[in-house]
Amino acid sequence: MTNVDCSIKASSICLLSCYFGQWPSFMPLFLESCRRNPTIDFLFFGDGGPVPHVPANVTIVPLTFDEMLNRLNERLNLTVDVKDPYKLCDFKPAYGHVFEEYLQGYDFWGYTDFDLVYGNIRSFFTDELLERSDVVSCKPAWITGGCFLFRNTERLNTLFRLSNDHVRAFTSEERLDFLEYGYARKQLEKGISIFDADTACESMTEVIRREELNGLRVSFEPFEATHAHELPMVWDNGRLTQRGHERLMFHFVRLKKSNYLFSFPAWESVPSSYIITRFGLLSLDTPVRSVVRDFEWLNILTGPRRPVIRTIKRLYAKSPLAQRALHFIRRAN
Repeated sequence: MTNVDCSIKASSICLLSCYFGQWPSFMPLFLESCRRNPTIDFLFFGDGGPVPHVPANVTIVPLTFDEMLNRLNERLNLTVDVKDPYKLCDFKPAYGHVFEEYLQGYDFWGYTDFDLVYGNIRSFFTDELLERSDVVSCKPAWITGGCFLFRNTERLNTLFRLSNDHVRAFTSEERLDFLEYGYARKQLEKGISIFDADTACESMTEVIRREELNGLRVSFEPFEATHAHELPMVWDNGRLTQRGHERLMFHFVRLKKSNYLFSFPAWESVPSSYIITRFGLLSLDTPVRSVVRDFEWLNILTGPRRPVIRTIKRLYAKSPLAQRALHFIRRAN
């Protein structure tokens, strides 16, 4: 990807998110990547209180969970009774309608998760891509929950109504994975069409694929990176690269889980350059100290037996040294 001249007027973009509860510990990491994309606006709703050092292109609107439910009821004309904030993931495709007054004047709106870092967004959401697209997904086979774009029109903002299951998705206490694929990920990864997959609901991926046949302009792009095998990556002053190739984003959704002994560093301020690894992040501003300071070595060396063994197997499955380490851990336990 090539750098974009930000002096050229580009399509306006607003990425929004809703988060209820205490702001996550990795929020400064995410916000710094927002700061490095000054031509993108970010709009966050939540009840986590003030956030220090908010970038100029980030707006945080105080909103309680009850106020969010009232807004959903009013805008969707439904009885919404959500107990778990995680259920709000099913409402993501409706946010263009739900928060319509905040998005006036933007060419595109989209959703963003917080557990990720961006590189140079305009290097990927280019004028050429946006000119030929009404919907942009960051995965080749489905609409991505971590980041997507919809053209800011009445048709796109109410596209969710074309799903036969949108009322059930919004009123059910159960999360139906309405935005992405109705829990059919493994089927789609095997190449099964969304129209033939066994899904929990008629998801937005199915709606958008169907509307694509009727002329909706959709771009399914390989922009999102989530896997450990895609690491290491280098974040350097707002530019994210993988082995010299520029990347849009790295999403920590997998590494946060127990498959790896991964942890976020407790940096007082986010360094200008760092490496993303399977274990954590290493500052390139102070590389030697960072190895000692930023990795959770106590957890790596003395953590629960299962994650340690799994990590060694995944990283060094064919290494004789790893085999000796596995033998030692098993004997010790």
